[in-house]
Amino acid sequence: MKTSVSSKLTLFIALLFLIILTAITLVMYQNAKATVYQHLSAVQNKTVEDVSRAYDIYADVKRNAMRKAAEILSQNIDSYNEKDLIELAKMLKESAGYSIAYIALEHNGNNYYSNGNIRNKQGGYDTLNRPWYKAAKEKGELAVSEPYLSNTSGKFEMTYSAPLIKDGKFYGVVAGDFDLTVYSHGVLNFGKSASTDSFVVNVNDGSIMFHMDEKKMLQKDKLSQAIAEAVKVEPRILDPEHTDYIFYEVDDNGIEQAIMCHNTINPSYKACSVTQASVYENEVKKQLVSSAIVGIVSLLISLLIVRIIIARSIRPLQAIQQGLNNFFDFLNHKKQTITPIHIK
Repeated sequence: MKTSVSSKLTLFIALLFLIILTAITLVMYQNAKATVYQHLSAVQNKTVEDVSRAYDIYADVKRNAMRKAAEILSQNIDSYNEKDLIELAKMLKESAGYSIAYIALEHNGNNYYSNGNIRNKQGGYDTLNRPWYKAAKEKGELAVSEPYLSNTSGKFEMTYSAPLIKDGKFYGVVAGDFDLTVYSHGVLNFGKSASTDSFVVNVNDGSIMFHMDEKKMLQKDKLSQAIAEAVKVEPRILDPEHTDYIFYEVDDNGIEQAIMCHNTINPSYKACSVTQASVYENEVKKQLVSSAIVGIVSLLISLLIVRIIIARSIRPLQAIQQGLNNFFDFLNHKKQTITPIHIK
C-alpha cells in the first residue's frame, strides 16, 4: 500500500510538474528566440551600417579630392608646362590615394601621368575618345566610371574624372584610377567575421562590385542575383524605417543565408551583410537545450524530494493497515491478542 500510494502520488505530481515545465520551457524558448534574433540582427544591422558608411566615406573622399583638384588646376591650367602637369598629377595621386593620376589636355590630346609617362594619339592612345575623358567633358562635372578590369594594370579599378574649365572654356580633364581591391579591403573589413561576410551588389544586374575575394569581383553568383531580385520586389529591404529587416536566400552551396542590405551613395549599389541562417538557429537551440537541461534537473530533484515527503507522510497508513490486519486476525481466531495502533 505504501509503495502503491506513494508511486501514484509521485507519478501524478510528476505529470503535473512536466506540464508546468513544458509550458515554462516553451515560453522561455520563445523569449530566448526573440532575444537572440534581436541581438544578432542588431549586430548584423550595425555591421552593414558600418560597411555602408565606410563605402560612402571612401567614395566621398575620392570624389571630393577630384573635384578640388579640378578646381585648383583650372585656375592656372593655361600656364602649366609638361613638367608641372606631371608633378601635379603625382601630388594628386599621393594625396588622394589613387593608384595613378593623370591630366589630359584638349588642345594637343596629351595625357600626363603621375608616373612620368606622356601618352597621345601619335603613340596609339586616343586620349580625347577615352570613356572617362568624354564622360567628364559631356557632363561638365565629376564623372565616376563603373568598376572594370584594367587592361593596363590587370587590376579591378574605377576612374574618377573631372573637367578643367576656366572662364567657361574647356581645357581638358583631370582623372585618377582607384584599385578596387584596396577599396574592398578598406570598406568590407568592417563587415568581416567568422560567421558574417559583406559585399556590395549592383542590383541592376546582380553583379558583385566589391568583395574581399578578388575572384568574385565583377562576377555574378546565385546569391548576388537572388539579392538583386529580392531588393526589386520587397521594398522593406531598403526601407530606412526598417533598417533591421532580414531576408533569406540560398547561396551556390545550398546554404541558407540571413541577409541585410543598406543603400550607398550610388543608387545602384547596395551594401549587404550575409550571415548563415544556422547561426541564428544554433544560438536559439543552445538556449532551448540549456533551458531544457535546467528544467529536467530541477524536475528530478523536485520529484525525489516529493517522493521522500510522500513516503514519510503515509507511514501512519501502514500502521493502520497492520493494526486492522491484527484486529481481523483476532476476530478470526488467528491471533490471541490485539496490537494497539500507535500513530501521530
